[in-house]
Order: sequence, then C-alpha cells, then structure tokens
Amino acid sequence: MTTQQPRHSEPSVNNQLGDLLREMLFGCRVRSENTQLVAGRPGLQLDNLVTALGRAPVVVEAEYEVLGTAEGDAAGRLGLPVIGETHPIEAAIALRYPDAVRFADNLRPALADARLAYAVLYQDGGRFPESGWLRGSVSDLADLIRLVSVPQKAVDAAADALQHGIERAANILGEMAQTRPNITAAIARLLGMVDVPQTRRMAGAILANALVFHQRIAGMHDSIRPLRLVCGPDVPNPQSATLDAWKEILDINYWAIFAIAH
Repeated sequence: MTTQQPRHSEPSVNNQLGDLLREMLFGCRVRSENTQLVAGRPGLQLDNLVTALGRAPVVVEAEYEVLGTAEGDAAGRLGLPVIGETHPIEAAIALRYPDAVRFADNLRPALADARLAYAVLYQDGGRFPESGWLRGSVSDLADLIRLVSVPQKAVDAAADALQHGIERAANILGEMAQTRPNITAAIARLLGMVDVPQTRRMAGAILANALVFHQRIAGMHDSIRPLRLVCGPDVPNPQSATLDAWKEILDINYWAIFAIAH
C-alpha cells in the first residue's frame, strides 16, 4: 500500500497564507518565513508575522493537523521583541492546516476555501478558546489578527475611559434626579428598576454600548452616519441627530441594543 505524499510543504503554505493575508489586512505588513525579525535572535524564523503602526505584532505559527507543534511554537514567540516595533508580541496564533490543503492540486484556491483550525495564546498565559480550536476561513483569521493586535495598554486605557464615561453619565443623571426627578424616575421604570445610583450607571452603560455599536454599524451600512457626523463637536443638535440615526438603525434591526437606548 502506497502512502500519499503531501503536495505542499508547510513553508510553501505559509508563504501562500501570507499572500492572502496581505490582500485582506490593509495597512499591515506581513512577512512570511523570515528571519532577522526578533531582537537578539537573528536566526529565529517566524511562519508569518503581521505588524502595523500603533499595533502589537502578531505571529501566526502553523502546522498540518497530523503534526502538533504549532501551539508550542506559538507559545515560544510570546513576549519576544520585534525589531523596529514598539510593542513585543503580546498574542500569537497557533494554526492547523487541514488535509484538503496538504494534498491540494492547486494550493491557493484550496487554502482560500479551507476550514482552518486556530487558537490564540496570550502573553499573560491565557488561551482562547480555553480548550479546543476555533474554526474559520482565512478571512476569519484576518479579522482575528486585527482584533488581537490591539495592544493591551490600549485595551486597558479604553476600558478606563469607558468606565469614566459611564460614571460621568451616572453623575449627570444623579444631578438631574434632584432638579428633574420625573425624568430619572421614567428611566428607572423603563429599565424595570428603582431610581438609585446603580440604575443610573446601568443607563450610562446602555448608552455607551449603543454608541460603540453605532460606530461599528456605520462601517457596515452606508446609510448610517458615523458618530462624528451625529454627535461630534461640529453638530448643532447632537441629541436630535443621534436619535434620528438610531431610528434608522432600528429600521434595519438591532433592537436588542438600541430599543431601550433610543
């Protein structure tokens, strides 16, 4: 019995993956099967390294499913300083190529259509998912790379800013409870709660959540204006403009997020 031999080596697949990612990750630099990338370790070869201005480098270490070294290789890249980059590698992706790629007659379309398996490893020891593997296309992998390339300091700063904004909104509502109690009482009834500080913080969180989703949705629907055009400093009546925009969003859907916020 003759064992079928793979048609493509892992380095050739890694190079092809890099080509596909370059087409999807605009503004990013993708380097495949390169050395001379890690400070102090010039001979270390990375399968694929993705870098971008203001982002943390992300490395993708890949293998065929029958092997089993990608996760260990990915873990070994965490914390490494990349030459010319401000941030070290904070997240690494372990990737498994299916047999459909391994034995494909035509590599590029096979890889583009493949169902890949991957997991994210973090510098703090975390793994996502905690066990098993995510499944998706090269396009899904590109989206994941964008997500995990946000530096942890930026995530922490954004979380602090969000919390500050929620507290500020709650304080405004607290002042309003003294001067216009009917309004805060109506908000509490809408939320099915009593008019207390916790209720006001929840109202602030609902508004913050809606604003975040609004900005995201604006990139998906041409008819929805981004936040800077509805509540930016140059908008004469930002409250009215925001409510009008949320009505347009509700006409599309997204009731779970915008119905109460509106």
